[in-house]
Amino acid sequence: FGLMLSMMDNYIVSASLYTIALEFGSLADAIWAVLAYTLSYLGTVSTLSDVVRSLTSSHKVAVIFAQLSDFIGRMFVVLGAFTVFIAFSLGCGSSQSSHQLIIFRTLQGGVDLADALTLIIALDLSTPKMWPLISGLVGATIAIAGVLGPILGGVLTEMVGGS
Repeated sequence: FGLMLSMMDNYIVSASLYTIALEFGSLADAIWAVLAYTLSYLGTVSTLSDVVRSLTSSHKVAVIFAQLSDFIGRMFVVLGAFTVFIAFSLGCGSSQSSHQLIIFRTLQGGVDLADALTLIIALDLSTPKMWPLISGLVGATIAIAGVLGPILGGVLTEMVGGS
């Protein structure tokens, strides 16, 4: 569920980004709604060398929360991450300006741990013989999200504010 939620969120925003930019009257800020999410997901970067190192290493924030889940339990971290992710999603939906949207997308990307923690939990609960099946299910989930996300984004755009 977490992986599907994470992937669908990105596809929905991608499908409706142009309409969102028109609604806020700022095409120049539209790309920042995506970049803010991606950069905060990758972790905080301050220099070019940090950017290169960040892009070639694992996700810093996800690693921190994965280790946190080792100490306090995976269920608490996953439920906390879902709660905060959904709260920031609601913030994105109620944004009154492109700047508010960028801020909420930044915060949302910083807590999007669903994909990393989903894979960790799936591997914890399965035997090595089941890993190919788990990999197939993860791939199917990503594929389904890739099909349903843009469709849902288009439908939401038309229902809420599209032409």
